[in-house]
Amino acid sequence: MKKRTAKDFCYYWSRKYKEVVGKKFVINWMRDGSTFRNLISDFTNTELTTLIDFAFSGDPSTQYLVSQGFPIGLFPSQINKYNAIIENPGSEIPDRELELDLPVWDDSRTAYIYHKVMEGDLQSIIDNVENEYFWKLLIGKMERKNLGTQKVLLFYDMWQTEDTFERTRVKRRLDED
Repeated sequence: MKKRTAKDFCYYWSRKYKEVVGKKFVINWMRDGSTFRNLISDFTNTELTTLIDFAFSGDPSTQYLVSQGFPIGLFPSQINKYNAIIENPGSEIPDRELELDLPVWDDSRTAYIYHKVMEGDLQSIIDNVENEYFWKLLIGKMERKNLGTQKVLLFYDMWQTEDTFERTRVKRRLDED
């Protein structure tokens, strides 16, 4: 993959803005280009693209950027928060909202996803779960209760990309005994 330039990221921001807002984004080449030149030195192409995508995702944590009209100049001040949420979904949800005294398998907001993950039924999750908030609740509750989230995070990533997998039988070789 070729290294992207600040100009490429300005255009990418503009495209995302048009998709979300429905209007043309006016790029201030001097200021916005400078902002992305600084960010390019700290982030890879993929990381920066993921952060821009998150900025336009509609996640509640992006509300400040949305309320200000998505200016590129505010983006760097929000990056650490966005990065933390991307790396640790559910971390931004307060404990009182998680209702930690209610187990994930009994919480009506998380039970369906939890049971389908435990059954390995990714297709049902892809077909029936539309709201990312319930994933974040599940992950947040499981992390705070130290229940182990590796499988849930794997399914969450596959749900986001609508990636399915084919289950195959694991064959054990008899000569290993």
